[in-house]
Amino acid sequence: MIEASKTNPLPRPLLLFAAVSGSLTVLLWLPVAIAALLHHDLTPVWPLVPRGTTFFDLKIYLERFLALHSAAFFYGPGYPYTYFAPGVPLYRLFYLFGPQGVVPVYLAVVAAALLLAFIALRRAMLRYSLRPAQVTAFLLLAIVSSYPILFAVERGNLEIVLAAGAAAGIGAYWSGRPTLAAVLWGVF
Repeated sequence: MIEASKTNPLPRPLLLFAAVSGSLTVLLWLPVAIAALLHHDLTPVWPLVPRGTTFFDLKIYLERFLALHSAAFFYGPGYPYTYFAPGVPLYRLFYLFGPQGVVPVYLAVVAAALLLAFIALRRAMLRYSLRPAQVTAFLLLAIVSSYPILFAVERGNLEIVLAAGAAAGIGAYWSGRPTLAAVLWGVF
């Protein structure tokens, strides 16, 4: 374990980012929390996503993936598949569990991807002798106050997995493993 006296505080730009991001997140959620306490429905002015779009990307491809490995996958009815090719196995994994299992499996994959990215970035940042508690708090705040992460999870986007893979690549690069970083960036 690293002694506190031998560690450095987070750099000023990261502290500024945390302060601004945390403040904006609180300001964003404050009206929602007040409305909930007053038992008012703020759905029409929901701050993150439009009404009716929860897990939209997961739902629109279900019919298409029933025709996987046939020409109907490319030309059949329904919303055309517009994601990257490596996303096909992920979607296939989600749909193996049926319409009721899609969301829980998606959330488990997203949680695993975010956890791996968190671990990789934390390890990389600790190599710079930064204070472990500050690094952990910073990364957790960055995850929970990140609009792109919240939006991607809410919509059921695969971009969250891409971002986590790219973050793991950054962590690999910072850790002095450029080959692993290149592989991760190439895949994601």
